[in-house]
Amino acid sequence: MALVSVIIPSYKSDDCLIRAVNSVLSQTYKDIEVIVVDDNNPDSNDRKRTTDMMTVFKSDDRVRYICHVKNMNGSAARNTGIKAANGVYISFLDDDDVYYEQRIEKCVSALSDNPEAMAVYTAVDVNSKDRTWTVEAKAEGKIWKDLMLNTGLLGTGSNLFLRKSAVDEIGFFDTGFLRYQDVEFMLRFTYQYPIIALNEPLVRKNEVNRNIPDYDKFRKNKSIIFSKFDWMIAQLSEEERKTYYSKHYKELFESALAKGTHEQIHTAASELSQVRELTTKERISGRFPTLVRIYRKIRN
Repeated sequence: MALVSVIIPSYKSDDCLIRAVNSVLSQTYKDIEVIVVDDNNPDSNDRKRTTDMMTVFKSDDRVRYICHVKNMNGSAARNTGIKAANGVYISFLDDDDVYYEQRIEKCVSALSDNPEAMAVYTAVDVNSKDRTWTVEAKAEGKIWKDLMLNTGLLGTGSNLFLRKSAVDEIGFFDTGFLRYQDVEFMLRFTYQYPIIALNEPLVRKNEVNRNIPDYDKFRKNKSIIFSKFDWMIAQLSEEERKTYYSKHYKELFESALAKGTHEQIHTAASELSQVRELTTKERISGRFPTLVRIYRKIRN
């Protein structure tokens, strides 16, 4: 059997970390190592809580616990895990998600049967506060364009299962990205390598507390994406570029509506309107953001 290294970055985690690790240890595929990378500051309560939780696995030699000397962000934590990994395959798992018990076995089997493929992803069950749904896995091959036009294509960063040899060649996660770290990495990966899909839910994403990004930081991150992948954007058709930019500027507009100032909302609405015409709902939201926030608060 080929060793599989499962990398779990952890930051401000609660007991869900134990659940995540156990979902790996209970896999039907047994040749595994779990690498938990603690990205909390050493003197924080979060570091103490994580260290206490990891004592549960102290006697299990399949589990390795690595602590950063300071908070460095999720990309750096994934890179630390990659450097420590001994596996033929590398898989990632967010500390609030879980694998279903046959996930690793089926992913290894898929890559064994398809030696030309460098990675595999599966369908994902998503649990949120309001509802549950499944993100299907259908696109195959060099799916970089599909991923550009639909950043939610993979469902979660926990859906990355890759050959270590390809990861070594493509390089590490870009630590300049505070969001879309997995998308940035997989855009580079899928531009160069083919990937296969298993349209069966083998990962569960738990979306309990959806984080609304700070508008200015989010806008800066978008600018980095546009700049870094301008050469990919240039390969899209005119209609595809419109779809691409519409999606990103729509997300910025939603971020501004949720937490931004009136000036930020105006800027976000203006940028979105340059890509496509605003809907009636968007125009009303832009003009009366306070009422929109009150309505959302009452509804939730």
